[in-house]
Amino acid sequence: MPKLVHKCPGRNPREPKTSRKEGPVWQRSAIVNSTRSSKEEAEIWADPPVDSNAVAYTESGIRKLRQRARKRWESTGTRNGARRAPLADISNVVNTPGRGAPTKITPRIKKLLIAKVVESREERQKTAQQHCSEFKISHDMEISPESFTQVMYDNGYSRRGVAKKPKLTPDHRKLRVSRAKILRKIVRERPELLAFLDAASIRLHEEEEIKCWHRADEWEHPDVKTNTERSDYSCGQFFGIIAHSQRPGPSKIFVAETEEEKADAQRDLAERNIPYDKWYGFVFDVAAEAERLKYEKEGRKKPGKPASKEIYLQKKHMSRGDRSNGGVDCKSIMEKTSN
Repeated sequence: MPKLVHKCPGRNPREPKTSRKEGPVWQRSAIVNSTRSSKEEAEIWADPPVDSNAVAYTESGIRKLRQRARKRWESTGTRNGARRAPLADISNVVNTPGRGAPTKITPRIKKLLIAKVVESREERQKTAQQHCSEFKISHDMEISPESFTQVMYDNGYSRRGVAKKPKLTPDHRKLRVSRAKILRKIVRERPELLAFLDAASIRLHEEEEIKCWHRADEWEHPDVKTNTERSDYSCGQFFGIIAHSQRPGPSKIFVAETEEEKADAQRDLAERNIPYDKWYGFVFDVAAEAERLKYEKEGRKKPGKPASKEIYLQKKHMSRGDRSNGGVDCKSIMEKTSN
């Protein structure tokens, strides 16, 4: 089932720091030009028309607006003998730019970016870096990928995977029940333990997952909807055991083992580390040669002792209970419950 709601800035846009709204320029100009008192003006604008973009003003708000307009009018002065603009001029109520650089991405540019993204399926699948590069060529304007992403998030768009995950089959549920019985037997023997088990559909090739810019309500859009095959997914089983009286860790072994089982696990571990030795040994040789050429080009000798290849391979080896690689304990339990 698809996830209809994602937790991202596009779903939860930033809220303004204050709920105060400022009236439009025409409303502020009308208040400044009026000869009525602040109290009378506040009664008029207490309930503005719904079809207009005017906002409600209080008596103190009108008084401050007029004081600000008069202060700006008095500080304007004259230039080259020209007459000062009247107090009712619109320049006395228009907001002036604040500190810092002016806004680079205007509302018009935001509309252009969104229209470019939703133009076709190919445009939706492009990354932020690709869109910024193309926008620089077409409009001669440079926009950072971070700014582009923020514009899309503010308008409800996010670049996420659109493939629908298939549901678990009855065989997957049976396998989960069989493993749950094994864990329940362990917990009954040792009541201080707590076991948990879960299962989910996992995509086998995450790097090949198709992602595109879309909103939460665009799952069925023809440019967004993607058909997936069950062969792209597999059933992932997650389980573990923790103890109330012991500190959790990757090396904890809660199931009793015989000496023969420990020896078999060590032999299996050594066999599984053979491919890793070849690969990481090649990586170590390439890195060592690149480092040697670097110091040789600079004409100096590398300080300290040379790196040990054996120590490097030992750090890369899988160990019992290793969470990152599954570990032998996980593998043994999976084999016992699968048979």
